[in-house]
Amino acid sequence: MLDAEGWIEAEVRSQIQRAAGSNQLLSLDETGGLPSFMRIAADELRADKPPHARVYVEEVAARSTARVVHALRALQTSERDAQFLSQAEVRALERSEPDMGSLARRAYEAIRGSDESLADAALSFLGRPDARGLLYGFSDFGTRIDARPGQPARECVAPAVLEGFDHAFQAEAQDWGSAVLKRIDVEGQFMLFVHVSTDGDDGHVEVYTDEGVPLVSGRMLVESFVGPDPYFGLSRWAGGLSYSVPSEEGFSEDPERRAAGQILSSWTPVVSLGEGRIEHDRIAVVRFEPAGLEAPYAEVARTVVELMYPRSLQYRAEGPGPIPLERNAEIQMGRHVDPRNAEDYIVGAYRDIDDDSYVFYFQRSPSGVLTPRRAQYDN
Repeated sequence: MLDAEGWIEAEVRSQIQRAAGSNQLLSLDETGGLPSFMRIAADELRADKPPHARVYVEEVAARSTARVVHALRALQTSERDAQFLSQAEVRALERSEPDMGSLARRAYEAIRGSDESLADAALSFLGRPDARGLLYGFSDFGTRIDARPGQPARECVAPAVLEGFDHAFQAEAQDWGSAVLKRIDVEGQFMLFVHVSTDGDDGHVEVYTDEGVPLVSGRMLVESFVGPDPYFGLSRWAGGLSYSVPSEEGFSEDPERRAAGQILSSWTPVVSLGEGRIEHDRIAVVRFEPAGLEAPYAEVARTVVELMYPRSLQYRAEGPGPIPLERNAEIQMGRHVDPRNAEDYIVGAYRDIDDDSYVFYFQRSPSGVLTPRRAQYDN
């Protein structure tokens, strides 16, 4: 959203400056050809000033931009939403305020197009046969950044990148893998790569712009990039790092559940999923596309399957073929507010046909990654 706001601010200022000509004053006549929300902003400024006072380009631009940003934020419903400009918000604004909506549409397409171009470049790099070797910490390729807690370089790294690095660094702190952050020039554009490799063949990589905008993430297997995650950050929960989620025992009685902040026996899911094909390799899930689910629950279901693969699903595979969800579990999804602290969660409850059920409590991280905060073992 901040990138979009910057684009909108620059475009608004440019339009108003073109109307004003070579000076920094905007006359009443010059206002006439501007979009309606800019004319309203100029009229408001004139009304706030003494008669015949001058109206300047910068102040009209600032007030016009504020009107657009306020209109967009009014359509957003969460802290996660406030970080991004979505297509749904653009469509809603196009319906209610066509002039603002048109501007927001162009901002969305400009920012999305730029990020997609960078993501394509990152994917091209990751597709190289030597990419993983270049990402390892012992390689001299790129510039390694020591982002460990307490190191001076950490303060220069964007929060979203630190979030990814800190998660990856758990493998190194527990002495079963290693994590590295590198700054690499990819097709003339600097990007930041967080790479974690384990003592086995698996690992994952996350790629960000130099400013910390997430571009692409995915798993590594042996020396190859398996492919991009359908949701940025999903591969954080593949393999060994799936166990980094704090775990707790589920209680059977509601008073105990309530005291522990767990869903009660009366909890009702918003949606349930009882079938699907789980394609996998010997490390994690390769593909699972739940049919008929809308965001955010499609992402929740996909992440629950990822989390459950090392816990039980991998042991139920009959050879390399897909694992049918319907023979193993139902995934129930909805919301939950912890009565102890009013924390709001998205719930993914994996109801196993046997005795290996889990409830995962999700929230969005500051960078927008769907993150399991608690794993409740329900048997």
